Amino acid sequence: MSVVCLLEVPTKTEFVETMKNFLKEIVRDTRTYEGCEKILVYNNIDDPTNIVIYEIWKSRGHHERYVKWRFETGVGQKILSMSTADSLNPKYYDLVDA
Repeated sequence: MSVVCLLEVPTKTEFVETMKNFLKEIVRDTRTYEGCEKILVYNNIDDPTNIVIYEIWKSRGHHERYVKWRFETGVGQKILSMSTADSLNPKYYDLVDA
């Protein structure tokens, strides 16, 4: 069963537009990465420094391999350099049959 991954990226004020443009560039590769079913990027209406990445993956393992690849290629570090966070902490969710 697929998993949802939410990643909040608290962004330094001076990098908000740069971050959004960078994410627009890199999601092209994300969408074709093995296991990625969907990725959308949202910007908080009330707090423009709060960017949320909504992802659906075939499994948590697929996403974890993707994150490892992004850090190996320097993308993770670039995102962190524009963020107020010290690390990226994705949260994973399973669908509840409700």
